[in-house]
Amino acid sequence: MGAIDGCLLAGVAGQELSDDLARWIDEGLAGVVLFARNFEDPDKSRLLIDALRARREDLVIAVDEEGGDVTRLHAATGSPWPGNLALGAGGDPASTRLIAASIGRELFEAGVTLDFAPVSDLVGPETNSVIGTRSFGSDPLQVASHTAAFIQGLQGAGVAACAKHFPGHGAATADSHRELPTVTLSAESLHRDHLLPFAAAVEAGVAAVMTAHVRYPSLDPDFPATLSRPILRLLREELGFEGVVVSDAIEMAAISQTHGMVAGSLAALDAGVDLLCLGSEVADQRETRDAMAAALRHQVLAERLAEKADRVHRLSAMPPSGGTAAGRRQDDGTATTTALDVARRALVVDVSAELPASRPLVLLDARPKRTIGIGRSPARLLAALSAAGLSVRASEAAPGDLSDVRPEELPLLVVQDAHLDPAQRGHLKALLAAHPEALVVGVGTDNDAGLAPGRYLGTRGGAQPNLAALAEALAGGGSGG
Repeated sequence: MGAIDGCLLAGVAGQELSDDLARWIDEGLAGVVLFARNFEDPDKSRLLIDALRARREDLVIAVDEEGGDVTRLHAATGSPWPGNLALGAGGDPASTRLIAASIGRELFEAGVTLDFAPVSDLVGPETNSVIGTRSFGSDPLQVASHTAAFIQGLQGAGVAACAKHFPGHGAATADSHRELPTVTLSAESLHRDHLLPFAAAVEAGVAAVMTAHVRYPSLDPDFPATLSRPILRLLREELGFEGVVVSDAIEMAAISQTHGMVAGSLAALDAGVDLLCLGSEVADQRETRDAMAAALRHQVLAERLAEKADRVHRLSAMPPSGGTAAGRRQDDGTATTTALDVARRALVVDVSAELPASRPLVLLDARPKRTIGIGRSPARLLAALSAAGLSVRASEAAPGDLSDVRPEELPLLVVQDAHLDPAQRGHLKALLAAHPEALVVGVGTDNDAGLAPGRYLGTRGGAQPNLAALAEALAGGGSGG
């Protein structure tokens, strides 16, 4: 076993276990991260996970299954579970616990052992589209209570939870996938607000915590959290966390383009990270690992690798606190009903006129191609509206082209973070000028609501129950908050 291998998570290409990855597992690779590409065929994904577990039973098998807009198991169809923003708006931590238990049951049955959830960040400023619907809200106490409930539900089903992104990504306005963000909040503000959900996560017995690739000058003027000894000491010493510290994907630009993957990875381990997530790109993972091993000249760090790997091994070898067979038994009917009830309570309806359920609808999509949630295609929303008995079609015209709207139709414009996107706002302005009766559907946060007062419905996410709740409202069968 290489000294470094017990601290690494590697992505998997496709839905088969390659010979190279099998050898790496035999050499002591700590675990793997699975992505949507690995779940495209459910039968093959089951065979893949069985092969991984057969190779080594204590292998960590991790996914990002947050519910709502970030799902791996349901990437093709949309999650059956509302995401954090809807759960927070619903206001009931018991519902969050039940939904998280449902996610945990699915993951447990699939053979997954670690879920990179829940997102414990606060909803940030309007200029932040990175966290968005993935957060439980902006109130620290609310986010803390739902974070604890999610962890209890997930780990009660036998799957390790991972609170992210420590010490809080919500106040960052830049995307760490593309650049290194900086949060200029005072240390007092960070401790009072943004650390509170992570303290609740530790109190709830969370198995792992993921670091943020974000600079916090008031806590460390030199390094982002993933590479910061002071910030990770805060997690260990002030919050008392004894579990596994996981990095966000090292290949993200915030690290790879500022420090480099090799130097950044070694710096993260030196700072206090136990488990490095090498990300989704498979081609250069082993090359990065070999370069790290060759560069490992720091004797103190080399000695600490065994301690880190042992902590990771305990994560994979032992069920999380509260994981019991009883916790894995679930009333699917109750969970499904709860999911729809949460989505109904989360729905924002700001429509000044009566919703015309009998009028045919035409669905116009103003969003850019790179979106999360229901994706570029409106097919899922179209299906939900049709299932509610509405007459609806999707326009084939380019965004902004209104020539396809027929006189008898009510236009329904789909937006997401339009408050940040001049192109979407332009489409919206043109549509409402030409069709004042049109409705606007926001599938992201509430920040778009003010762009179409009296003509707006907001779902707070694109999961299946969110779209079903929207369809009910348009059909005259429901209302939101």
